[in-house]
This record gives sequence, C-alpha cells and structure tokens, in this order.
Amino acid sequence: MAENFVKEASDIFQLASKLRKYFVSVASAYQFLFIGSFMTAYWLLVVSLAFALGNTSAFYWNGAAVASLIPLVGGLIAALRSIPQLESRKRFSLKEAALFGASFTVFYTLPVSPRWIWFSIAWYPSIAVSLLGLHLLYERDAWKRGEILSRPLLVSSIILIVTSPLIVYVTLNNYLAGWFLSLGLMLLSYTVSALIALMASRKIFFAQ
Repeated sequence: MAENFVKEASDIFQLASKLRKYFVSVASAYQFLFIGSFMTAYWLLVVSLAFALGNTSAFYWNGAAVASLIPLVGGLIAALRSIPQLESRKRFSLKEAALFGASFTVFYTLPVSPRWIWFSIAWYPSIAVSLLGLHLLYERDAWKRGEILSRPLLVSSIILIVTSPLIVYVTLNNYLAGWFLSLGLMLLSYTVSALIALMASRKIFFAQ
C-alpha cells in the first residue's frame, strides 16, 4: 500500500513538472508572437497615418520611435515575468531597463550618416543585442538547469545579429526597402523562435 502511494506521488510530481515545463515553452512561444505582431502592427499604423496625413516631419518619426520603446520594453519585461521559473527576475527590473537603455543609446549615437536614415533601422541591432543580453542574464542559466526546453531569446538574437549587416546595406541604398525588410525579418525571427518553443513543448509529452 505504501509503495503504491509513493509511486502515485512520484507520478503526480513528474506530471506536474512536465506541465510546468510545457507552460513555460508555450508561454515563451506566445510572448514572441505577441511582441512581434504588436510591433509590426504599430509601425504599419504609424506609416499609414503618416501617408494619410502627409506628415513626414522628423518630429513625427522621432516621436513615434520613442513612443514605441515604451510598449516594447514593457511587453518584453512582462513576458519574461510570465515564466514561473524566473519569477526572481522581478528584482532585476533595473538591470533589464539598463540593458535596453544602454543598447539603444549606443546604436542611436553611432556616427552614421545620414542620421535620419540610420535612425529608421537603429532599433534593429539594438533589439538584437538586448535579447542576447537577456539570454545571458537569465535564459542561459535556466537552460542549463533544465527549467526550459528552448532558448527563444538566443535564437531570435542570433537571427537579428546575423541579418543586421544586410539591413544596414539595404537601408543605405534604399531606406524604405531597408525599413520594411527590418520589420519583416524581426517578425520572422520571432516566429522562428516561437515555432522552436512550440516544438520543444510537444516533446514533453510526445517524445519519441
């Protein structure tokens, strides 16, 4: 009787552990899809409104860029905190803010000309470095401890970093094409990260 109880308790514990990992993987997937979809929708609305109003002033674009950082950084931090294993991150909110702030400051102050063209895509490498920093701060250790089954922050940051030179090259030749390319590749990198996370979650219960 006691042996059966111990076995059942062990099975319940293993099931709870699997469910926890499953939730983390699915949450990681959806957080990237959410952030990528939101940022794409935001900038498409900004551009559409600019064309509709005939507003192409530097003030409008700079204001839109600054405003986009608020939901972007807030969404990333909120998404990271949704992962139960990493609830201790709440105490590191200043680190996260400093990481994003330093990354965006460095890239937006680089002496690249023309400035207004560089500003249109400087957010791309800034996000790439920020995601890599978040991976090094949190995701890497969680992966080593077996708490997560995928590394979406690392995957997305690698894609963005590798494609950054292409974005710069295209933008300097045709800034509008470069801007649309950066938006598309950002969404693609988030989608790839989400798919990898979803496939990892499937293996929890359907491992071959």
